[in-house]
Amino acid sequence: GTALYYVSHLHEMRRFPVPHWLNEPILLKLGTWLTLALEFALGVLIWFKELRYPLLAMGVLFHLSLEYALNVPTFQWDVLAAYVLFVDAKDLQRAGEWIQKRFALRLLLKNKRRTTGSLTAKVDRHLDAVSDLDERNATVHPVIFAVKSHGTVYGP
Repeated sequence: GTALYYVSHLHEMRRFPVPHWLNEPILLKLGTWLTLALEFALGVLIWFKELRYPLLAMGVLFHLSLEYALNVPTFQWDVLAAYVLFVDAKDLQRAGEWIQKRFALRLLLKNKRRTTGSLTAKVDRHLDAVSDLDERNATVHPVIFAVKSHGTVYGP
């Protein structure tokens, strides 16, 4: 139960400050054993569907806290990227649809000849490229905006 003690006392491993009370010997010992238990569960118990998402949630929180506290470049992000492999395809699709609905990315076109002023204030139309390209001497510039579901437009 001494692994966290050594890691927390190596100056080379520190990234951002953690609260002082987390360096108490009893919490370091408990944290070491809880880390071993979580890593064992993520390696073995993750194969049981009922336990998968709670374990993944704990793993994400654990690795994000390590990302904050420890100077170990890219390791945490590699582990977090591997967690996606354990998410059911239907759940990934549902999450993607939720994100798309919540933060819809739309390709908006601005006709330079007709529009003056701020681009975000004067958005011409949604992806109607055919009618814009049919006009003579029209210069069309594609611009990507993020449009939230409640109508707020974010863009350049």
